[in-house]
Amino acid sequence: MSTTTSTSSQKEQRERIVSLFALGVLQAVRNGWISNREAELLLFSPKFIKLAENGGYSEKLLNVITTATEIDDVSRLAPTGLESCYKEIEDTIQEILQASQPSSPELPSQSENLFFGS
Repeated sequence: MSTTTSTSSQKEQRERIVSLFALGVLQAVRNGWISNREAELLLFSPKFIKLAENGGYSEKLLNVITTATEIDDVSRLAPTGLESCYKEIEDTIQEILQASQPSSPELPSQSENLFFGS
């Protein structure tokens, strides 16, 4: 496998992991298991938008993070639009996941490093 293909595949796998993580954080906020503030600390903040931009992530994933950063504002300013905001984010994550390849054999070691610092 060429370096470009390997790098592209690794980027796609990272994007898939971040998408799955975003979905989990979104569900936790939606169900009241964590606060909007905690979601911002975990992923949904301008800091992570910038990191995703610098990391070359797709426009769809950038839109997920950007829209999710607005959840707190939507909940305060237009609470009736909150459910459609959640749905928009979920639909975009679903598109990302459906377009990406399932986890590769290298993924467990990537996950170990990401989540357990191995």
